[in-house]
Amino acid sequence: MRFGVLGTVVMWHEGREISLSSAHQRTVLAALLLQHNRVVPLEKLIDALWDSAPPPTARNIVQGCVSHLRTLLAPDPEIRIMHRLPGYVLETPAERLDLTAFRTLATDPEHLREALTLWRNDPLADVPGLHAQRAALNEERLGALERCLDHEIRAGAHREAIPELTALVRAHPLREGLHGLLMRALHRAGRGSEALQAFHDARRVLGDETGSEPGPELQTVFQQILQPACRILPRQLPAALPGFVDRRVDLGDGPVTVITGQRGLGKTALALHWGHRQVCPDGQLFADLTLRSSFESLHGMVSTLIDSPLPTDEHALAALYRSLLAGKRMVVVLDNAQCAEQVIPLLPGTPTCRVLITSRDRMDALAISHHATRVRLGPWSDSESRDLLVARLGPDLVRSEPRATAELIRFCAGNPRALATVASRVRPHLPRTAACRDAERWALRTVTIRTGRRSTPDLVGPASSTAQVPA
Repeated sequence: MRFGVLGTVVMWHEGREISLSSAHQRTVLAALLLQHNRVVPLEKLIDALWDSAPPPTARNIVQGCVSHLRTLLAPDPEIRIMHRLPGYVLETPAERLDLTAFRTLATDPEHLREALTLWRNDPLADVPGLHAQRAALNEERLGALERCLDHEIRAGAHREAIPELTALVRAHPLREGLHGLLMRALHRAGRGSEALQAFHDARRVLGDETGSEPGPELQTVFQQILQPACRILPRQLPAALPGFVDRRVDLGDGPVTVITGQRGLGKTALALHWGHRQVCPDGQLFADLTLRSSFESLHGMVSTLIDSPLPTDEHALAALYRSLLAGKRMVVVLDNAQCAEQVIPLLPGTPTCRVLITSRDRMDALAISHHATRVRLGPWSDSESRDLLVARLGPDLVRSEPRATAELIRFCAGNPRALATVASRVRPHLPRTAACRDAERWALRTVTIRTGRRSTPDLVGPASSTAQVPA
């Protein structure tokens, strides 16, 4: 058996509603349900039935209502009404009451909307008395509704909240919390002038009805709209690689591009070089997806954009992320993506943002679902490899050792990471002197020989910066 007070007072047994024949019975049941498992004094029950001047038979009428309710409750052995001085107590598992279910769900911001669906109408709608209890329940409902809308606005559903808030402000013009939520939703939706007008409307209504000015919370929202907090423009891209050699790869002009290829082919270096050259007046976002979930990456990027508490649900956080980037001109670089499923929640919902993804995966699903442009990097050509060595070692050294340079390019097999590793071991000398230049030539020859012996560029041993230069 279950009970409801969030609307008319009802009883259900095995899915069927049990009729309560009189207003007196509904009132007594409601009074006992609101204090379930606690004693309700007989005098309180009498007061609930009659606001003033109860009849001489008031006690008998209450006892008759209790007797009839006991008969209705008899099919469920877990629920009973007991006489306990100075009145009666309805013993029932708490979860049998819709009010308890509402309060349990309302403790979690993610379930507030679900909790509000339990309300069928005004509470105690068919009970003539219990005015104070009805007012308290209505206040509890409105408080939950304000928290729900606040949570949804923070999660990025500000546009969806505006119609509901507009209707609520009309129905409850003296609730400053609703006025503040409407102002915030309008402001986030880019309707700043309407948000300011909403404040002036609230001020006029409060002045006419109560003779007072808006409270400090509403004043604070007003000031935030007038003077939005200055945030640092996000510039999250790491520094581009010094001495970068542009492969002159066409990354397209679509909103999403994926750079694929094996390890060490310069995917990240190319992405950073490209990102720093883009025109992005609204900022840059960067996320290294190595061993990070979509939620962790979303949280890191969104937290740089707003100061508000962030949703704990990934879908709500992704919605907030898309809302914040809507219409913005930003660059988003997602490095070391593992698969398309990891990336999709991180894609903005607006084509004004450019997204560049690096991955060893081909990202076939992303190419199908988001028409992503794919660019596959292969090994560098001999000419590109030589350009990298020139950028790292200088043209003089490369020109003075053509044979060693050619052998090194061959052994590194077009792998830019291997070439950069070798170059860093050939030139450790700062500042450069005549002796250092001779040492570098010797180191280039030596490291080429070692590379050829090992046949694995990634395992090249370090060339000693103190090696003896032959006479």
